[in-house]
Formats: sequence, C-alpha cells, structure tokens
Amino acid sequence: MSVNVLIKRNDLSMTIQDIASLKDLNFGVFDSNYKLEFDKIDSNTILYDKKCIGRGIEISIEDFYIHMWLPLPTTCYEIELFYELIKCICEKMNVDNFVRDEENLPLNRI
Repeated sequence: MSVNVLIKRNDLSMTIQDIASLKDLNFGVFDSNYKLEFDKIDSNTILYDKKCIGRGIEISIEDFYIHMWLPLPTTCYEIELFYELIKCICEKMNVDNFVRDEENLPLNRI
C-alpha cells in the first residue's frame, strides 16, 4: 500500500536533484538485491533523510508530471516530510494543487 501523488510541472527544468535539495535530502536507487546505491537516479529514485531513514519517498519525473509515492507503513517523520516536500515543490513551481490517490487537492489542504 502507498500514497500516490502527481504534481503537474510548470518548470520543466526541475530535476530530482533540485527536489532533493529543497529539504536537504539524499537520493539513490535500489539494485537487484534491494541494496541502496547512493547518488544514483533511475526511473524510481528514492529520496531520504540520512538522519532518519524509514522506507524513503519514491520519485520519478515523467514528461509533465512529478510522480511521488510513499510506501506504507513508514515512519511519522517520513509522512510529514512527504507532505512538506509536496508543499515545497508546488510553491517552487507556483502550482496551487496536486493529485493524491486520484483526488485533486488544493495546496492549502496540506
């Protein structure tokens, strides 16, 4: 089970590294043995705070959307971080809403 979020990109130049820097996060990808390979980006990159690692926030950038999902169960800290990151991304790109599990939500619902 996970929480899925889509954010329409107004800034097509925003990268995963840019997103990670919004909350001083690290990133990496899982290899075939589910070992995290640090500082690598792939179709499903993991964002995480190295001071408090839970399951991480998965992210991909596809065409005009940033797709993020939070695997559950996870830590309370990562849940809060997930929504703080959504808010930061939306504010950075001047976006007023996002889609969470197929429901369109205004940014002020965070």
